[in-house]
Amino acid sequence: MDELRKLYETEFAKSFSEEWRANYVRAVYDVHSLPEAEWKHPRFQMRLWDMDEVANIGLGRSVNVSGAASDPAVIDALWEVRNLDLPTVAEQRGRRLDLAFERIMRLVHPKHNVRRPSARLVRIFAVLFPHDVLCLLDDRRIQALRRYLKMPAQRGLSLIGNHVMIRDELYRRIGESTDLTTDIRHSMFAWYLWERVIEPIGEVELPEAPLAAAPQPPERTATDRPHVVLLPPAQQRKGMFFVADNLSLLLSILRAAEGGVGRDEMIAAIMAEAPQLKANSAGQVLSQAVTLGLLTVDSGTYRPTEAGTALLEGENPANILTKVFLRNIYGFAILLDELRRAEGPVTKSAMIDVVRSCRPSWTSERAPNMLIKWASTLGLIRDSEAGGIELTEDGDYWASGLPDDPAALEAMRGTAVLDGDAEAGSSGDLDAESDVPAPALPLIDAILARFAEDPELRSLVFTDDQIRLFHAALAALEGKRFVLLAGLSGTGKTSLARAYARACCDILGLPVKRHYQETAVLPDWTDPTGLLGFVNPLANPPAYQETETLRFLMAADSQRDQPFFLCLDEMNLARVEHYFAPFLSAMEGRSTRLSIHAAGDVVENVPTTIPWPRNLVIVGTVNMDETTHPFSDKVLDRAFTFEFWDVDLPGWRQRALAKGAGRELVDRVGDALEELYAALYPARRHFGYRACDEVLAFCQAFAGPDPAVALDAAVLAKVLPKIRGDDGGALPKALEEARAVCSAHALKASADRLARMAEQLRAQGVVRFWS
Repeated sequence: MDELRKLYETEFAKSFSEEWRANYVRAVYDVHSLPEAEWKHPRFQMRLWDMDEVANIGLGRSVNVSGAASDPAVIDALWEVRNLDLPTVAEQRGRRLDLAFERIMRLVHPKHNVRRPSARLVRIFAVLFPHDVLCLLDDRRIQALRRYLKMPAQRGLSLIGNHVMIRDELYRRIGESTDLTTDIRHSMFAWYLWERVIEPIGEVELPEAPLAAAPQPPERTATDRPHVVLLPPAQQRKGMFFVADNLSLLLSILRAAEGGVGRDEMIAAIMAEAPQLKANSAGQVLSQAVTLGLLTVDSGTYRPTEAGTALLEGENPANILTKVFLRNIYGFAILLDELRRAEGPVTKSAMIDVVRSCRPSWTSERAPNMLIKWASTLGLIRDSEAGGIELTEDGDYWASGLPDDPAALEAMRGTAVLDGDAEAGSSGDLDAESDVPAPALPLIDAILARFAEDPELRSLVFTDDQIRLFHAALAALEGKRFVLLAGLSGTGKTSLARAYARACCDILGLPVKRHYQETAVLPDWTDPTGLLGFVNPLANPPAYQETETLRFLMAADSQRDQPFFLCLDEMNLARVEHYFAPFLSAMEGRSTRLSIHAAGDVVENVPTTIPWPRNLVIVGTVNMDETTHPFSDKVLDRAFTFEFWDVDLPGWRQRALAKGAGRELVDRVGDALEELYAALYPARRHFGYRACDEVLAFCQAFAGPDPAVALDAAVLAKVLPKIRGDDGGALPKALEEARAVCSAHALKASADRLARMAEQLRAQGVVRFWS
């Protein structure tokens, strides 16, 4: 027995709705039994257009047909169609009914409604011709059923013609119909196949509960409302890039892959079809076809999937791809939802702002603009004559499947969990190289003025000359802005990078939170993955483990007209040549690219390479001690290097007073620290601004009557622990002078510790605070 017939006689029979069948039969009986005068009465005509007992049209109800129900030309045409004498050959019947359907549609649209009442009219044909037309009201479901039945594409036939051919196949597979009741059962079985068999096959296995269309009871009647399942926002892809003639390019890929083709041949085919694309961009387009479910790859051979084959056969691309975009691509559902709720056309800029507001990390218009291009390509939106964009009928149809519940709509946007995510589509048009001029930094006079005016920047102890030199190093080589700040810990190296970025962003009107990234280098970094992330090959499909630095770089890539500031803190805790190698290679020359990963394809919208972001400012802070690594010439040749060894303690005093510290305490602490600094400086065991700030803060927090007690403890905790060395240099004298300073300022514990260290140095030749 045919498996389809077995399904019809077993599973379908168990779930058969007698109530629906009875209502369906009654509707057909009324349409064929009423006399002409009663049939043509507007009251019955309204019922004809509103026969929900056959199938629920959902969104189609919003299409007003009251004018058509009272239009004599429409009524007479429907009466003529009711009485058509149809051919016995199925294909001929299909062509005749297609013509009749379009004839009625032309009388109704656009005269009585600017939207085509397609679902309503299909439903009318289902009751006029129950032996030929099913209760599936849209082309998407009909085409899916045709593919399920393994029928070839019906060339030259439209929607109703496909109904006829599928109905003829059902008769062949499950048995001829001899009466109206069997006709109705066959029509209901077609809906059963869609709802219970075909639609579930098309769903992906969701790792979490979906946001919409969770498991529900079967529909009591057929409906034209699409069944849309949305992945949680955190699991959706971050947008989808778009290239010129993207859909045509995908079709070319599918044609090339029909016989099974390897990756190299596929790349060659793409580049032959779109010669403006480079090899890397062609690889991204190939990956896009796989992501959209149009191609499958097995043992290195690409072949069209069932969906890809349907697209090749001429099926409406919206039927194939819209569901994938809604389910998997972040922002697409938001776009359609906003347009369905709008009272009229919406400008593109306003729509872009709405989508960007849901994903704050999308700081440019690129990703949402690509979504708009895809929606337009799929025929879901159109430019309005009144200006702006609006949904098409297909767009209305798909938007009707989105959730209506406010909580579900909020979850669909998922703004909270997405803040800080990387921007998608950051490669833009994919084939753009780094020829975009590097954006100019603000003038130094404006930067110095910002340091002088802003209370927070003014509190930092940097001279104008230091800022001028730093700025000159960053402005000297356009496109290779790389500076190393070396020297004493706590001298403000990271603070200078942060403050400079803040001043530039303030002047340019840019949000510093998005344009400045501080990344702490870890000692175990042996390759670039600490900065750029990596592909997790164990995930299916492969997933990309992103880093904050990668997200920052992708944002810089997407906004090449604006500067971005990356600070690598403690840059030489790991070997720079190992983890920073892609940057060192890419920053030389105008057309080189930054290598991100070697997976071959785009993985979760992370490309294999991007053009070197010439708008990127890189500042590395460096400490030189036994825990760090030296720099090779390869690194030093690419950077300007500045040393921070000198500390302006008089300037620090003035900043401390400006912050509100008491003069008496500042003078007492400042005097002791200045003398200790002078004693330790020759041995390079002096201290920076951080130690000064923390010693003063400790003394301010101390509640005892004698501030010398607090100062003594603070010096012992913050200044002396870094003292170490041997007796071959200036250290012996530095210890003696520091001990004398501590004794003069009544810092007894510190003086005693320095005395013991001096004695150990004389006895052993080396000394450490902790020994």
